[in-house]
Amino acid sequence: MTFAFSPPAHPSPLSPSTPAPETSLPLRVVITGGLGALGRSVGAELCTRGAQVALLDLAPTIAVPHATWVAGGVDLADETTTANAMQEAA
Repeated sequence: MTFAFSPPAHPSPLSPSTPAPETSLPLRVVITGGLGALGRSVGAELCTRGAQVALLDLAPTIAVPHATWVAGGVDLADETTTANAMQEAA
């Protein structure tokens, strides 16, 4: 049995060959889990698009060059700690 594969007529918006839109984001963004690999990558991309990025994580604070603000040791299950971190990030 032989199967043939034909690529879609239009590339997927998530395709690596699709260039990122050339837009600037005048936003402030808080990324929870921001010190993990995914959080740092998303934060870096948002910064290149003009966003101010705050990274929050339960992990200890580390230096992240692109981030506007970084806070480690933030337990999102602790309402007071989370509220304080969000207020500082704003």
